[in-house]
Amino acid sequence: MRVKGQFNQWAKVAYMTLVKLKSKRARRQGICHGVAYLLSFPGNDRGLIKRLTQEKDLGMVTVYYTKACETEVEIYRDMGLTCYSLDETTSFFKECVARITNSRYVICDNYFAFMGALELSDETTVFQIWHANGAIKTFGWQDRATATRSKADHKRFQAVYDACDYYVVGSDKMGTIFQESYQISETKLLKIGCPRTDYYFEKGYKVQAKEKFQLAFPEFKEEQIVLYVPTYRPYETSVIEAMFNQLSLPEGMVGFAHLHPHMTEYRADGPLKFDLKGLTLEELLYNVDILITDYSSVPFDYSVIKPEGQLIFYCPDLKTYKKQVGLQPDFVQGASSTIVQTIEDLEKKIKAHEGLLAADYGVSWQEYNDGQASERLIEFMKTK
Repeated sequence: MRVKGQFNQWAKVAYMTLVKLKSKRARRQGICHGVAYLLSFPGNDRGLIKRLTQEKDLGMVTVYYTKACETEVEIYRDMGLTCYSLDETTSFFKECVARITNSRYVICDNYFAFMGALELSDETTVFQIWHANGAIKTFGWQDRATATRSKADHKRFQAVYDACDYYVVGSDKMGTIFQESYQISETKLLKIGCPRTDYYFEKGYKVQAKEKFQLAFPEFKEEQIVLYVPTYRPYETSVIEAMFNQLSLPEGMVGFAHLHPHMTEYRADGPLKFDLKGLTLEELLYNVDILITDYSSVPFDYSVIKPEGQLIFYCPDLKTYKKQVGLQPDFVQGASSTIVQTIEDLEKKIKAHEGLLAADYGVSWQEYNDGQASERLIEFMKTK
């Protein structure tokens, strides 16, 4: 294992060195222009790319994507945008590194390791628009696994965090988490709201989502909808699989399950329906009366989409998850009244409608989310 670990370290150093050299050469040859949009989370953009293309002052928008967004990126190609895969080695070193280096603006929706090695111009501004507008589990320096990594890894991590000029946030609370998780100063926080939440405020989308659900499931017009959204665990998940089979819902309720991409192989014969008939998670949330989740960021979206909905946190592995992954310090305190650890207690909460009001849970995370975040981001970009 030591030999393998050392080899991996050498490979990472070689990769980052090559990125740095390619970027340095490109910087000498090019002039900064346009927007480089780094896309890795399906459904996270939600209209910002289209909006950016309408701002000619910002220059041409180019999309750089990971495998997870291969399907989604076809939409941007149909819009006439140039799109490059970040996963194809030849294309990455031949096209992506130089083009991103010479972009006037870089927008990231996630942690991209190569950003820590780019030799960007002083004219380039990098924005991080995170793929969640709140946090329950820890990440960055707060992640339990980070402490076990090497000093070389730590140095690379911080280089990526430092590469971002601005972290776009929807609340002071999330801003504080970014400061602690990435060891950045408050001056890097752009408190303008999360662009990904803007379309939740579009009236037509709510009507459309409800109509789409009714067309897909006309037999459930009168039932209350329960949705279970578990997050991914980096360890054995038999307690979650047991819930799929053992949960019993009261009469008048119907249950659905939306699984993390790494859990799609799980299926069960219980009451939860796994076939969502093409509906996205967001479209489902507009129709959900009770949301059951654990350490996922979905409650923050739900609190905006359906503030009158109820939240229940099913955390049978609370101690294990806290130890192996890590949880934000105030999670247990803020959700204590609706955290359950057994299927029996979960069923009691559901039957008695004793969930936490989504609006109450999400209010402290939504300070700056009002449907105008994209406009504020664009106006700020114009000043840079």
